[in-house]
Amino acid sequence: MNGVFQIKGQGDSDWVAIVAPGSTQTHYSEDHPLIELLSGYFSQIYSIDLPGHGSLQNVIPRDVIHAMDIFLQTVNPLIDGKKVVFFGFSLGGILALKNWSTLKKMTQRIIGVMIGVGLKIDELTIPSIRMFFTERHYRISGWEKKMDEMHGGNWRTLVNRIGEWFDPMISPNIYLTDDELREIKGQDVFYIVANRDQAFSLDGFSIFPDLPMVDLVSYTALFTGPDTSLLNPLDPCDLSPRVFIVSGHHFSYFHPKAAFPLVKYIISYLLDCLNV
Repeated sequence: MNGVFQIKGQGDSDWVAIVAPGSTQTHYSEDHPLIELLSGYFSQIYSIDLPGHGSLQNVIPRDVIHAMDIFLQTVNPLIDGKKVVFFGFSLGGILALKNWSTLKKMTQRIIGVMIGVGLKIDELTIPSIRMFFTERHYRISGWEKKMDEMHGGNWRTLVNRIGEWFDPMISPNIYLTDDELREIKGQDVFYIVANRDQAFSLDGFSIFPDLPMVDLVSYTALFTGPDTSLLNPLDPCDLSPRVFIVSGHHFSYFHPKAAFPLVKYIISYLLDCLNV
C-alpha cells in the first residue's frame, strides 16, 4: 500500500504540504492548479490518494474507522515530526479533521486549509448525497468508463460504501463527533467555502457557528478579470477569520474561470501571513 505521489516544488519552505483530494477523485498531479500554486511555496509536496481510490483501489475500507486507519497509514511516514500544512478538499478534508488529534501528535506543527468542507447535512440534503454516491448516478452520468480507469472495477463498491458513511442512522459515520469537534476548535484550521456548494453548503456550515467569517462572494468574479493586482480584499495579515466565503459550487473551487483565482489569493494570503 502506498497512495503517495511526491512532487518537487520550487519553494524553499521547510514545511511539508500534504494534498488530499475529494471522493471519487485521484491524487492531484503537477498540472493541477492547487499543486502549481503550492509549488511556488514548498519544496516537498505529497499528493495522496484516498482509501479505495486510484492507486489504493484494492484497499476498499470496510467502514469509516477503517478508512481513517488507512488514511493515517498513508500520511504518517510523510509528516512524522515535521511542520505540515494539510490541504484537504471535500472528503479529503473531512478525513483530516476526523484525525486531527492524531495528526497533531505526529507533527511538530500542523496547519489545515480545508476547501469545500461544511459537515452539517440535514434531512433535505441526505437523499441527494446518498443518490450521488451510487453506481446508478455514475452510470447515467456517463462516468462508468472514467471511473473504471481511475479506480478499477471496485469503484461500485466504493461509491456505495461512501454513501453509507453520510447516513446519520449508520454508525460509525463521516460526521464529526463531539470529541473530534473539540480537538479542532481553536486550532490553526482555515476553511474556504462556496456559497452555492451543493455538497457542503454555506447554509450547512456549522462546524463552529461562532467562527469568524469573511464574505468574499462579491470579489469572486472580479478576480477572474484581466488585472487583479489591485484587488486586496483582506486586511494585511489578519488571521482572526477562519472561514472565507467565495462564490461558486462544489466543482468550481479549482476552475480557473470560476472560484480558483480568489481561492488562490486566499491560500497565498494565508501562507504568506503564517510565514510558511
